Amino acid sequence: MESTLIRSDLLTLAAFLAAGATAQAKDVIAEATRYTVQMSTSVEYAFGSESKGTSHGSAFLIDKQRGWIATNAHVVERSPSRVRVSFKDNPYVTTEKVYIDNHLDFAIVKIDPAKIPDTAIEAQLECGKAPAAGAPVIGFGHPWNLDYTATRGIISGAKTISSVEELQTDTAINPGNSGG
Repeated sequence: MESTLIRSDLLTLAAFLAAGATAQAKDVIAEATRYTVQMSTSVEYAFGSESKGTSHGSAFLIDKQRGWIATNAHVVERSPSRVRVSFKDNPYVTTEKVYIDNHLDFAIVKIDPAKIPDTAIEAQLECGKAPAAGAPVIGFGHPWNLDYTATRGIISGAKTISSVEELQTDTAINPGNSGG
């Protein structure tokens, strides 16, 4: 009887912890809608392997005072392009490219800080160390013409190759998630 009670208590605890994790994930996702943006990049004249046309991705606000938004370099392209961003429930605004690093696949674009909604917040970044295998993660973005989607998973592994950190995750990542 005692082992059944302990097993039952452990199952209850596991269900409670899972419910807490779900509630915490919902809080994280709700907060993410305040600092993430949808991106639209239009390329008329493409360089090298880049393609002509319009693509979509994600990004996040990192400096509200300067209007800086971080994303992947492949989202904004290095070719001359028209890059626009839209905060949730707001119209698209044109950006200016500030920094593009194709090796790290990292870019910063800038918008007029006056065009940032009052409800927007800066993303709180944790850049001190690589996440360990098993760490929970949430993929956030705008895949397949869906707006502000989220998916959960874990970090499966991490490795540094040529000074670039590579992360493996089981979180679903689709076109439109890049940058988020």
